[in-house]
Amino acid sequence: MNIIQEITEIVIRKEIKDLEEVMIQGGNISELTSGISKMVKEIGRELVEYILEETDKDIRESKERKKEWNVQKRGVEKTYQTVLGEIRYKRTYYKHKSKKKFAYLSDLVFGIEPNSKVEPMIKIRAIENAIDMSYEKSGEKAAEDMTLSKQSVMTEIRALGEVKKDIEIEEKKEVKNIYIEADEDHVALQQGSNHQMKLIYVHEGLEEVGKNRNKLKNAVYFTGDHRNNEERWLEIADYLEARYKIEKVDNIYLSGDGARWIKEGLNWIVGSKYVLDKYHLSKSINKSVSHLETEKEEIRSAIWEAISRCDKERVKHLYRIIIGLTEKETKKESVIKQRNYIIRNWVGIERAKEPAYIGCSAEGHVSHILSSRLSSRPMGWSKLGVNLMANLRAYRANGGKIIDIFYAKAKMKKQKEKRVKIDEEIIRKRLRKTTYETRGNLTVLNTGKKTWLSGYLKAVRGL
Repeated sequence: MNIIQEITEIVIRKEIKDLEEVMIQGGNISELTSGISKMVKEIGRELVEYILEETDKDIRESKERKKEWNVQKRGVEKTYQTVLGEIRYKRTYYKHKSKKKFAYLSDLVFGIEPNSKVEPMIKIRAIENAIDMSYEKSGEKAAEDMTLSKQSVMTEIRALGEVKKDIEIEEKKEVKNIYIEADEDHVALQQGSNHQMKLIYVHEGLEEVGKNRNKLKNAVYFTGDHRNNEERWLEIADYLEARYKIEKVDNIYLSGDGARWIKEGLNWIVGSKYVLDKYHLSKSINKSVSHLETEKEEIRSAIWEAISRCDKERVKHLYRIIIGLTEKETKKESVIKQRNYIIRNWVGIERAKEPAYIGCSAEGHVSHILSSRLSSRPMGWSKLGVNLMANLRAYRANGGKIIDIFYAKAKMKKQKEKRVKIDEEIIRKRLRKTTYETRGNLTVLNTGKKTWLSGYLKAVRGL
């Protein structure tokens, strides 16, 4: 009898009575799935423990290993948390023959760090959870049978560092219009001050994804506060140059609220044209008339009508009326400020009427990418923490996966380290016996007795 069959039969015998009780007493589907899930996980844990210990045995028997490493201690137990639950296994501790180096060689084969107690997948889940929820909650949901502390989650995010999704560019694209939109979120810091977290994204317009539903076409997001303004826009300019045939583009629209840091982009993006986004224009007009009583709606409508006709002189005249109706000096100053804001951005207001311009959704994207995690709840961030979290959220919005970062780092580490030499054919033969040759040999699958369990497991065998 092979090991998978043995493990499976032992676990099934342990769990079958509980599952039969569920069936007899008319249990619900949740009890059934929970019971099977528990059983499958136990089989999985025992298989993992078996493979780890068999690999350790293979290394001990390896002629290649014996050339460089001496056995220092056998049967050293390790407890390790995995997505299947806690596993316990024994392995061998070695000392290098010529170097002052000690190692658990079987752990190295599977990338298990010497002092690590938690497998990477749990850390990956915790980081993925933390993109949407607090460090504390993300640690609680990372694994069923354990909790990572919020400090541990924060440590893992900081160890991950700033992440960036490499944009795959096969060849430069030819498009008629490019849209760049920018805005910022104001985030509360632990010291009590506010911090500006900037978001810039580039896209090619709108595409229909359902009835009355559109999304940005090929949107790519950039964020982070570690760069100065020139570096930030240089990154955008480099991206545009790498992705598009700029000489073929008719329009490059840069939309925002008129902030100096956004308009700086005009100096870096060749051929770009600034547009004041409608959200901030509307916000400014509303501030201008909010204190008025009976004339409020009439003047607000008149301002919008003048803007629709691109009549700047009419807008100035209407603001003179508002100032005349305003008694408080502080409020007059506020109205003058809003008037100057509109006049200063007048070219950007007029440009919004060009046929190729489709509007700006920066406020909504800042809310979705940044604010919903960084500033919508009462919390205080460190500058490092908010920068890393903003980058994580932009990374995910760009289609990035945390697991890819872990795999890339693990691969890089293996390339740098000298791989442990073992007789690989020994492992291949053992794994064949442990896996492929056993798929059709499980007693519970081949018994003539028809049960709901045998049917379930036979379906698994057919995968």
